[in-house]
Amino acid sequence: MIAETTIKQVQKDKYWDENRVYTFDEYFKLEEKAPFKSEFLNGKVRPMPNGTTNHAVICGSLYFYLKSIIKSSKIKALAAFSELRIFIEPLDISVYPDCSCNFK
Repeated sequence: MIAETTIKQVQKDKYWDENRVYTFDEYFKLEEKAPFKSEFLNGKVRPMPNGTTNHAVICGSLYFYLKSIIKSSKIKALAAFSELRIFIEPLDISVYPDCSCNFK
């Protein structure tokens, strides 16, 4: 179960080599097999920590704040709470943002 996975468990189980630089395709295959989510930052894979109650409160507040200030129909505020993975190609990163804004 993802919520029960801790950073110490991930480091102990070693689903990937922390010294290796991976391609995005390699990262994607690793994550499909791992029992937890991880982020991809410039070829490095790092485990995502579990959320907390405070984390959820902050994310919810941020989402409602973004939603209240965005008046354009071309921009959407999204609250994915770590379920929506995005790949930002120019930065070579893949993350699971809790909140984000995107253009239609």
